[in-house]
Amino acid sequence: WTNACCSHPQPNVSMETCLIQRLQYEMGIHCETFEKVGTHHYQHTFANGLIEHEFDHIYLCQIPRNSKIQPNPQEVESFIWLPPQDITMWLQEHPQQFSPWFPQLWPSVLPKVTSLPDASQLPSYAA
Repeated sequence: WTNACCSHPQPNVSMETCLIQRLQYEMGIHCETFEKVGTHHYQHTFANGLIEHEFDHIYLCQIPRNSKIQPNPQEVESFIWLPPQDITMWLQEHPQQFSPWFPQLWPSVLPKVTSLPDASQLPSYAA
């Protein structure tokens, strides 16, 4: 498991435009209001020899409750929406179930995500 929407901005495209386009493409969510949480630098070597060495910009987006989540099956295998405390507990109990960078960046995101709606208030999933 990991965060939604990882990408590299294209030349001459603003970060904001890239964010809007990528969130729409990957998750089918339209959002134009983002909050930059910070940045994160990491390097990880995978078992197959692939090396990632990234400097990430981390953003949060609050989407309207009436939004439909329509993941692109070419980009998204599965998704789940959880309250922050559930994510924290899951990370503590099963860190190996997450991408190498997610447990590193979650502590910087957690203070910004003070509350998320419960499941009955989440945007609907359009299959």
